Amino acid sequence: MDYPGASQDMLFQSDYIHKHRGHCMGCSDTAGTVCKSALTASCSDTLCDERQLVTRYRLEEAANSGSKIPDLSIHIGSIGTGNAVIKSARHRDQHAQSEGIIAFEMEGVGVWDKFNCLVIKGVCDYADSHKSKVWQDYAAASAAAVAKEVLKQYVMPQKLPQKTIPNDSVRELFSPSRQDSFRDVHSFHMLTPRYSFDSAINDLEEHSVKDPYNRHAQQRILASLQFPQMQERAQKIEAAHEQTYEWVLRSQDKNVHTWDDLVTWLSSSTETRWIYWISGKPGSGKSTLMKFLGERLDVQEHMLPWAQGCSVIRASYFSWSPGNVLQKSLEGLLRSLLLQILKQKPGLMSEVIDDMRWSAAQMPSTTLADWNNLELFSSLQRCIFSLQNVFIRVLFFVDGLDVVMAAIMPYLIHGTENSVGFAG
Repeated sequence: MDYPGASQDMLFQSDYIHKHRGHCMGCSDTAGTVCKSALTASCSDTLCDERQLVTRYRLEEAANSGSKIPDLSIHIGSIGTGNAVIKSARHRDQHAQSEGIIAFEMEGVGVWDKFNCLVIKGVCDYADSHKSKVWQDYAAASAAAVAKEVLKQYVMPQKLPQKTIPNDSVRELFSPSRQDSFRDVHSFHMLTPRYSFDSAINDLEEHSVKDPYNRHAQQRILASLQFPQMQERAQKIEAAHEQTYEWVLRSQDKNVHTWDDLVTWLSSSTETRWIYWISGKPGSGKSTLMKFLGERLDVQEHMLPWAQGCSVIRASYFSWSPGNVLQKSLEGLLRSLLLQILKQKPGLMSEVIDDMRWSAAQMPSTTLADWNNLELFSSLQRCIFSLQNVFIRVLFFVDGLDVVMAAIMPYLIHGTENSVGFAG
């Protein structure tokens, strides 16, 4: 798909309306008066004044850099959706300022309140009267590329099911009275169509939540786990030079021990092999390697045998001995891992958080108590078990485990046999 070029990336001043600038009876100087032909005409046809374009330095920098195609930018935020196309810069700016909306779309409104979903869109215009279709194909291709990367994290069974199970049967199996009977049947989902399985899981979550869905309570819980320096160490680690660590993702010689070959170890379905420990001298690149693995390890390519058809979610912690207490303590480790899991699976919160804390979080006037290690560990353990029951595995990346006292290792590892960890 060809990149239209920076010259086609035109954002006009909000009060500059798209209409004929020549002699046109239908397009008078009165604001908002536009003839029908102007609505479908290009800016070049209507003689829109390019001196009314908004100056944007990123376009100037792109032009000066000599790069023909800029890197894609991913924007995450609230999207306005409805049954009408926005063609008014004034209304666009009003909604953006009052609602914090970063974009507008139409199709998502039909699905977002029906089931959990992630809406991925490519930006093709500026929601103003100067609407152009020149960017539509490129925007669609960009959105498809992002969606492809997202779908890579969603692991499907390696073999198509030979026999389907009706949705009602699936729901019956997931009823509270039957949960214990299938808790250890890890291959159950391999026999079930993905749409039936997801439907059953959604029904189970809907009926098993102790309290009504409370977004404010969830936000308070997440805020209480967060601490300012949580990502500081990871951000200070420079990215690996190109191809420096590619060898770690390639299978080694057959004579190498399994524990020396990450790919072989990772493809092993033996459940006792759930920790891969990386050791080395200070300054040898362990942290850089850990960051590389966190960014490059691909579920579909490297982890299918271990995942066994389950979905995989990830969490990481980079300890730092020169940092503050939370950057080199068990509390910081547990808070970081728990926060990352709950951000990805907020529906777990009412099930895995202590009842007293969850009740307090639902009352805005109540101050939440400080976390302690026992409560953090218990919540993290319940997260792992709850995810296991809905066929989701957890991948932990823990860097600098030596910074945290050795005495906490049994305390941390106990009960996580159904997750996988990388410790450096």
